[in-house]
Amino acid sequence: MYEKNSDYLPRAEVASGSTGGKRAKIERVIWRYVPDPCEAAELLNTGEVDWWQEPPIDSMPKLQQHPDLETFLFDPMGAQG
Repeated sequence: MYEKNSDYLPRAEVASGSTGGKRAKIERVIWRYVPDPCEAAELLNTGEVDWWQEPPIDSMPKLQQHPDLETFLFDPMGAQG
């Protein structure tokens, strides 16, 4: 879990990549590892989680049918493990 530091004061410069002033726009991020893809799909469908970075291809049709979810290709070049 990552929580916003209420004492942090960002620099007054514009953010640029990994440099410059950084402004936290959310209060907390909870990073959960869900090893079971069926459980991860259900958590996403019920709104218990907000993001699933790399769902298996066979999960996509069901996820795309959900009216409140958006699927997109993050990197058209793919990834190499």
